[in-house]
Amino acid sequence: MYLLDTCVISDFVRRYPATLRKIHSLDIGAMYVASITLSELEFGFVNHPLNASKAMPIVMELYAQTQTIDLGIQEAVAAAHIRNDLKSRGLMIGKYDLLIAATALVHDLTLVTSNVAEFGRIKGLRHEDWRVLEGG
Repeated sequence: MYLLDTCVISDFVRRYPATLRKIHSLDIGAMYVASITLSELEFGFVNHPLNASKAMPIVMELYAQTQTIDLGIQEAVAAAHIRNDLKSRGLMIGKYDLLIAATALVHDLTLVTSNVAEFGRIKGLRHEDWRVLEGG
């Protein structure tokens, strides 16, 4: 089971071959999106309305195959613990990324992202980069 980071949805819109193959190989119900990711995408659409008109139908296609996980108390608490750990090690990451990582950890999901440099700092977080899949 996978939690898709914002960059993966962008890769789907851009039709990255490896990302498309992986997404199309999964059963409906195997992919999730954090509500914070939806906010990041909406921000991009608002800032680039011409791109949004082209991307929105593609994004809606992907949304039909995913389930959304809202940010709740468990995710907020987990994010605080992740933030404390990263701060103590001098390895801070973006606040939205903290929330996305916490969502993946709380729900025992593998985070799919190309941002492995930041997410790789988080203890116990499983992650995959579908951009680098063989043949991609």
